[in-house]
Amino acid sequence: MGKITSLASPEVKCSNSFLYLIFSFFSGTLETGILTSGIIIFDLSIGLALVLAYQIGCLARNPLHFNLKAAACALGCAVLLFQFGETNVWLLFLSTVFMSSGLQSAREYLLPGQNLVSVSTKRLTRVAGFVFGIIGCFNIGLTLIFYIAIVSFLLLMPSALENKSKISFINLENEFKAYDFGWIMFFHQTHYFVYAYVLLSFLLSPKSQMADGPISQPLGASMWFALGWFSYISASVLLKKILKLSAFYSAIVGHAWVVLNLGVMLFLVEGQPFLLKLTWVFCGFGGGSVYAIKELAKADCCKADLELWEHWGHVSGVTIAFMSVQFFPTYPTAPFCIAIAAALITLILLLIAGSRTRQSRLV
Repeated sequence: MGKITSLASPEVKCSNSFLYLIFSFFSGTLETGILTSGIIIFDLSIGLALVLAYQIGCLARNPLHFNLKAAACALGCAVLLFQFGETNVWLLFLSTVFMSSGLQSAREYLLPGQNLVSVSTKRLTRVAGFVFGIIGCFNIGLTLIFYIAIVSFLLLMPSALENKSKISFINLENEFKAYDFGWIMFFHQTHYFVYAYVLLSFLLSPKSQMADGPISQPLGASMWFALGWFSYISASVLLKKILKLSAFYSAIVGHAWVVLNLGVMLFLVEGQPFLLKLTWVFCGFGGGSVYAIKELAKADCCKADLELWEHWGHVSGVTIAFMSVQFFPTYPTAPFCIAIAAALITLILLLIAGSRTRQSRLV
C-alpha cells in the first residue's frame, strides 16, 4: 500500500482512546442520522444529498489533513451553520461537510497507538453510532445532530488548544494515482454505497412494505442495518479462519457472493420485505472481503493510497444513488442494478490483478 501520512505520529503525542471512541460514535451517528433526518423532514433525495455531504467531509480530510485546531474550527463552523440551516438545505449540506471533516480529522489525530483499542471495539462503537443516529434522528431530527456538533466542539477544544503539533494547519501530502488496487477499492466501495442508504430508506419509510410499523420502525430499521454491518465485520472470520481461504480467493468468493445476493435482491425489492432484509445481511459476508483487497495490495507493494480511493468510492456510490433516485424515481431496483455492475467490475479487476501477479512470478 502507498504511504498514508500518519496524523497520530509519536511527535504529535495526542492519542486519546476515550475521545477517539467518542468521536467514532458521533461519526456513525452523523452518517445515519443526517440521512434519517433528511428522509423524515424532506425526502429521500435530500437525505441522500445530505449523506453525500457527510462523505465529502470524510474525503476532504484525505488528502487535506487537518490538525486538531483545524478540526475544531471545522466543528465550530458546523455549529454556527446548523443554527441557521434547519430548513435551508444548502446550509445543512455545508454544515454536514464541516462536521464530518472535523470529526474524521479529530479521530485521525486521536487514534491510539500500539493497538490500545481493538479493531472489534472500533467497529462496534461505530455500529452503535449508526443505531443511535437512526433511532435518535427519527424521533428528534436535526436537534440531535446539532447537540452532537456542540458537544464535539467542546470536547475537542481543550486538546486542540494544548496540542503543540509541528504539523501545519492543513497538510497536503498524498499519492493520488490509483494503480490496480486503487481502482479495485474504488469500485468495491461504489457498489455498497449505491444501494445501502436506499435500502435503509426503505426500512424507514412509513409507506414502504419493509417498515416494521410506526412504533418499532426506527428500532427495526436500525436492527437490520446493524445486522448487515455485523455480517460485514464477521466476513474475515468466515473467509479467512473458518473457510481458510487465501486473500485472493477470499476477495473472489466474497464478490461473487455479493453479485449473487444483489441479483436476488432485484427480485425481492418490491414484494418480499423480510427476505430482502435477510439477503442484505447475507450480502455483508461478501462485502466484508474488503480486508482481502487491502492484504493483496500490501503483498503487491501497491503505491496507491487505498484510504483515499475508498473515500472516492463512497462519494461515487452516494452520488450515483442520488442520481438514480432523481432520474428513475419509479424504479427502486435501479440502485441495485448499478451495484451489481460495480461489484462485477470489482470482480473482473481482481481477476486481472491476480493474473498479472501470477505472470510476474513466472518471469
